[in-house]
Amino acid sequence: AGVVAKEGLSSHRNLQTVWREIEGGQYSSQPLAAVQRLRGICDLDLNSVQAKQLLQLLAGALGRADLAQGMAPPTPVGSSQGDRGRYGGGSSSRQSSVPPARWAPSGNRSGASTPTPGGYGPGDGGVGSGGGLQFGHSQSRMRGGYPSEQEETPAWRGGRSSTREGSRERSGGGSSGGGGALTIGWNELIRPEQLTFGPQVGSGGSATVCRGSWNGQEVAIKKISGVAHLEEMKKEVDALRRLRHPRLVRFIGACLQSPLLLVVTEFMPGGSLHDRLFGARKNPPMALTQRCTVACHMAEGMAFLHSQRVVHRDLKSMNILLDAQQNAKICDFGLAHQMCVESTHIARKLDGEGGSPRYMAPECYDAAHGKLTDKVDIWAMGCILIELFGGVLPYADCMTMPQLTARILVERRPPEVPPMTPPPVVDLIRRCVVFDPSWRLTASDLLNELGKLRL
Repeated sequence: AGVVAKEGLSSHRNLQTVWREIEGGQYSSQPLAAVQRLRGICDLDLNSVQAKQLLQLLAGALGRADLAQGMAPPTPVGSSQGDRGRYGGGSSSRQSSVPPARWAPSGNRSGASTPTPGGYGPGDGGVGSGGGLQFGHSQSRMRGGYPSEQEETPAWRGGRSSTREGSRERSGGGSSGGGGALTIGWNELIRPEQLTFGPQVGSGGSATVCRGSWNGQEVAIKKISGVAHLEEMKKEVDALRRLRHPRLVRFIGACLQSPLLLVVTEFMPGGSLHDRLFGARKNPPMALTQRCTVACHMAEGMAFLHSQRVVHRDLKSMNILLDAQQNAKICDFGLAHQMCVESTHIARKLDGEGGSPRYMAPECYDAAHGKLTDKVDIWAMGCILIELFGGVLPYADCMTMPQLTARILVERRPPEVPPMTPPPVVDLIRRCVVFDPSWRLTASDLLNELGKLRL
């Protein structure tokens, strides 16, 4: 762990700056301030506990045991709605730095996403209304987050037959993650003894992700941290099992056996696009042709989602995973919203919209900029294209939330496109990050335009 921390320090300029300040004694009498300063590096996406652990790792690896011993316990992590992980937290008293990947711009935060050095992280869903999980032939209802054996019945209730053998579709309509019960088939119900847990490849406030195997098949196993996140698990499972496409991470099954809450998906050995561009996997750099392929794959997955009237709402490079051949797939459907046929937009939440601040469209911050539609994904895709072809984060110079919100809401400036970005891509990016949602490209148009690129 110390070696990994030193490697991260050598390649991360913002982290180097903070570490120099700590070594220079700037925070000698304020260890908590050092933790919060580290958390202010928004692309590291750490909660208080993780920031403290990173500082302790660095202190130990660099021979500064005095600093490690001086680290005071951080402010307890948690808020009224809890923290959120990514596949791939914070406290209510957190300073006004750009927060981790998921956040509600007003009121209480709906959660946060925490990437890890490996580029794989646990993706969680938005907190919704109540409901249980319901399995193909027998039904398990949630009491306090776990199935009650007394309520299990051999009679399967509701739903209808699916074309997929051995599974059932959830009955009723509505949006993904709604208040009804979720149904999964027997072939999707996984027992703990079928799983072998390997090394952890990601973690967050509400989940951890391990590399593992299921009946001999390599998989990613996401372990939900507690019953408080049961509804998030329900929402993500619902979206994953209904949305089957080559450009979406494939759902394998779920385990709901006290005390385990597990979501099992295919394992993507290439890690996240964010890690491939900026993290431990960045060398050798991606070839331009490969970047074009990844862009097309992302747009293809997004076009499919929009064709199903599903808005992802948390697209970012950390939620784009790569397989061994560097093919890209979209993951983390915890905030995804299924729009009804008659709907033209998504209803706003009273406590603000969740999302990842650097990638959130202006209308997510302020209703004055428009209604929430699938065009929020287009804005986010433009931000990812800046990373993919320009090599920088969107709004890279904004290190705090006040800076970011001022740039978007006061100055009304989209993220800057680096000069080295190929001109044809610059044009596409600018057509994605338009303040007026009606002027943004559609997902199908973006896919068509990317397919025509000859770089």
